[in-house]
Amino acid sequence: MELIEQTNIPTIIPIGKNFTPGKGIKIRCMVPQGSSRFTITLYCGQDVKIQTDAALHISFNLKSNNTTLNTKQKDNWGRECTLPGIPFDYGDNFEILILCDQFYYK
Repeated sequence: MELIEQTNIPTIIPIGKNFTPGKGIKIRCMVPQGSSRFTITLYCGQDVKIQTDAALHISFNLKSNNTTLNTKQKDNWGRECTLPGIPFDYGDNFEILILCDQFYYK
């Protein structure tokens, strides 16, 4: 498996057409002190200034203690999926591994 590694928040990861089955992205960061939320977004294009399509958008809301997943196509957001809980807290170091499968992300 090929991995792209990111360690900065905020970070923008343009995946273009290179995030194909068998590849993954590893994100190692620390939850920012005093933040109410932070996001990880995988944009489809190479130009992060355009940001029209998002293959995956993950929003961690620390105040309401939930995680929301979504996608964006042609400037339209899809249906949100909100899950209860966040597996980390302020100041915690964390690692997220996003794997690309043929039909979905793990």
